[in-house]
Amino acid sequence: MSARLRWGVLGTARINAKVLPHFATSERNVLYAVASRDLARAKAEADRYGIPHAYGSYAEIVTDPAIDVVYISLPNHLHFEWAKASLEAGKHVLCEKPLALDVKEAESLVSIAKSKKLHLAEGYMYRHHAQSAQILELVRDGTLGEVRGVQGSFHITIAPGANIRTDGRTGGGAVADVGCYLVNFANAIIGRAPEKIFARGRIQGTTPAENYDTLFSALLDYGNGISAQLDGGFLGPRLDELRILGEKGWLEIPHPFKPTEFETLRLFRRPTRDAPVTLETIEVRDATDPYAAEIENFGAMIQETGTFPIAEWEAIAGVSTIVRILKSLRT
Repeated sequence: MSARLRWGVLGTARINAKVLPHFATSERNVLYAVASRDLARAKAEADRYGIPHAYGSYAEIVTDPAIDVVYISLPNHLHFEWAKASLEAGKHVLCEKPLALDVKEAESLVSIAKSKKLHLAEGYMYRHHAQSAQILELVRDGTLGEVRGVQGSFHITIAPGANIRTDGRTGGGAVADVGCYLVNFANAIIGRAPEKIFARGRIQGTTPAENYDTLFSALLDYGNGISAQLDGGFLGPRLDELRILGEKGWLEIPHPFKPTEFETLRLFRRPTRDAPVTLETIEVRDATDPYAAEIENFGAMIQETGTFPIAEWEAIAGVSTIVRILKSLRT
């Protein structure tokens, strides 16, 4: 194996607590620096995770020649700016989702990464769990026959008050926060972006800070009668589930986006019209934390030109779908 990849972290968001501890046990990745616009916060984050360097500006990470990979955990509206700067400086980029808030921005990032032969990926940790691989294998090996639809829900509860996830000025809102998971998996399962979208929901407030979506329901039309019905929001109660409908049966996934070490899928099948429906439970075990798997898989892709669970086309498709859901919801 090559020398360990040195990572620079942009931001001190709460997601860091789920990602950064895994570098301590990584054989191919090491934390080198963390940056915040507040140097004191950067130093506190560095002390918390044993990071040797703390910077008081994001630019210091981008321009540091010692850094190989940049991890971006900044608010949504800053993803494009700093992913672009990092790529242009020759760094590989793992960016929290969504990659950008505009389709042209997403296309630009993918184009820059290609031109510089760099790796760019969104931080969908659930795609690095064995359950996601098992689900996509069942879809692709024809177990369900032709996929005809996806039904998914992802609801959480966010209390009122100041929160970056509910700030309309920074790209906050339910579609970008929990809806992106639903969009990502629906597109991956069906294998492309939808052709048409219809969405409705609830918008909070009228001021720039308050103007964000709290609840949504969307119908994604993939053509040829294939669709995805997705709903999510910040108003609770907690719900995280998915169903895939096919010509030979359907698959129920109780926890698609927050899988644990042990999960059970429910596969209902009726191979012919007159046959009875049968139920098969499929047990999935994966003791590796998906956040740990995510950084290992990204490092392996860089060092060994390894495969990555998320296809290149999915980033632009995901941003495009999110943008169109929000446009439909608001109009």
